[in-house]
Amino acid sequence: MSEFKSPDELFEQARHAILYQDEPLMALCVPLYYHLRLQKFHLKHDHKQAIQQKNHFEQTKLTAPPTINKAPLFITGKTGSGKTHLIKTLCQMTGVNFLVINATHMSNSGFKGMTLADIGEMLLSQAKNERLAQFSVVFFDEFDKLFLEGTNSVRDWHRALATELLTIIEGSSDFPVKDDKGIPTHHMMFILGGSFGMHQDNAPIGFTATPHKTATPMNLVGLSEYGLPDELSGRIGRIIRMNELTDDQLKDILCKSPTSPFVALQKQLSLEWCQVSMSTELLNELVVRQKDAIAKFGVRGLYQGFYELPQVQDVLRCAPDNRYHHYELTVDGHTKTYQPNYRPTPNITIKVMPTFQPEPEPEHITGDDMPF
Repeated sequence: MSEFKSPDELFEQARHAILYQDEPLMALCVPLYYHLRLQKFHLKHDHKQAIQQKNHFEQTKLTAPPTINKAPLFITGKTGSGKTHLIKTLCQMTGVNFLVINATHMSNSGFKGMTLADIGEMLLSQAKNERLAQFSVVFFDEFDKLFLEGTNSVRDWHRALATELLTIIEGSSDFPVKDDKGIPTHHMMFILGGSFGMHQDNAPIGFTATPHKTATPMNLVGLSEYGLPDELSGRIGRIIRMNELTDDQLKDILCKSPTSPFVALQKQLSLEWCQVSMSTELLNELVVRQKDAIAKFGVRGLYQGFYELPQVQDVLRCAPDNRYHHYELTVDGHTKTYQPNYRPTPNITIKVMPTFQPEPEPEHITGDDMPF
């Protein structure tokens, strides 16, 4: 688990990978930082308790770390605005166990979709042990769509699902696991998410709600108006709204984001000691050409347009026979310029999976390390 001295330090490191979303990024960095602190102190306490049991003659008094009630967060924004990318990046940076679930794929049977027990098993399989699973971050994406589509019977099931999730989110019941005891949830961090885009063209909305004029809800009352049951929406701690991106910001994300296909192309060509850039005209044309896709899928719509460029494949095919060149993608194709002195180190990360080794014993912990 990575160590961060403050939410600001976490924010400064994450904002290099999450572009143009400073406000929602900071809004998520703060609770995640304290979630990590709580996990650290609980694991330290577990270690102290294990030492005490090993040396049973010691009369050390252990004070249990607190259990902090954390209200779930709700993150909203247009499809493709980066909600999942924001959460995944932060969790991967901090090393916390996390799971992203598309809520519309959930089902009350094992024949179609996934059950809560399936999700519990996934949490256990991804964590190193059950204790770490108890501190997972769980993101239910597309949560708003549970309360829009389907027949009355489907909606009744979704309401029942929301009721069951409520007890899990509140920590009053365990995450079920097939053929095993459940996972305690009172230390987990829950995030619900939705784009609310489908609600704009459909009526009626939810169970008793009427269409709303705003694109995304601004407060808890707005969540209820979009169909979320009051018993659930009333327990949301904070609504985080993703920023809408301008055309210039979308182009900058395509050029710089670590998840961008253009950045992936740069890494591929670096293996052949080549560089690549895009002309301003091509960037502008991409945004215009993908206007409808961007409106529907956000930055992913722009990415798709880049994937479809024939000149990308042309450059990848050409590079092995034309090393030490700089390629520029243009509207009409591509150009290449020989760079005899260019010898870059391939910009690529290779992750080696180590063979299994027992985890080392935690470092010695003194009583002063515990704030309890």
